[in-house]
Amino acid sequence: MQNMEHIYYEVGTSLLAKPQALCDLVEFEAGHSCVVFCTSPSDADFADVILKKRGIASLKLIGYVPQIKLSKAIQQLQKKEITVLVLTDVAARGVPLEEFQVVINYSIPADPEVYFQRFIAEGETKTTRVLSIFSSIFISILHFL
Repeated sequence: MQNMEHIYYEVGTSLLAKPQALCDLVEFEAGHSCVVFCTSPSDADFADVILKKRGIASLKLIGYVPQIKLSKAIQQLQKKEITVLVLTDVAARGVPLEEFQVVINYSIPADPEVYFQRFIAEGETKTTRVLSIFSSIFISILHFL
């Protein structure tokens, strides 16, 4: 974790601010393997649709995903058939995080343990950057809690 760079991006509250920031970050990180974490299936759906609309090859996995489907997704990533893997935290179980250089938190989980599990793989990791996108409404909710 000591060689990881953590960068936080605050975006506006408009409906498209976060997804546009996501696309910009993925395009900026071109050439690096990226995983995008979402806390809910609806966030994953929206992120995946916006990435594809922007012409970014992505694959979305939500809920429990059989190992064969995970393996196929990783192969597609390695062959550069897809650029980004969009996951919910449940779908990420069993995903070899060492395959990714960049982790993008599209949604930030309330539980810090879940947050750290997103980029700390058992053993060796290639993750060099953890990018988190949040809106000012997220900060307002945190202050409320």
